[in-house]
Amino acid sequence: LTGADGESMDVEINKIHSDVDEIRFFANIYDASNRRQTFGDIRNATVKVFQDGKDTPSIVYTMTDDFKNDTFLYCCRLKRVEGRIFKFIAEGEGNNKELIDNLQGYGLRFK
Repeated sequence: LTGADGESMDVEINKIHSDVDEIRFFANIYDASNRRQTFGDIRNATVKVFQDGKDTPSIVYTMTDDFKNDTFLYCCRLKRVEGRIFKFIAEGEGNNKELIDNLQGYGLRFK
């Protein structure tokens, strides 16, 4: 929520339920329209993707530059290709729609 350095998410592939075929990762500015912010307004806004416990990121999205007019970024996905094997797919699609509109556009439904 704060955007501070050090926020992270770890995915343990071996704990993903077998019914899950795909996991998508997003970055979003909280309450962007009311705060009138885009990623261009946030100094050093980046998303870094690390794989297999490595210290060097395999992908870096520099949102301040590359997505400066956006408030939402679809970063990447893990897609199950066989059993416990997942394929990593980088995406890098940004826009400035509301979070709920973006999530519904990716197939999530809310009551």
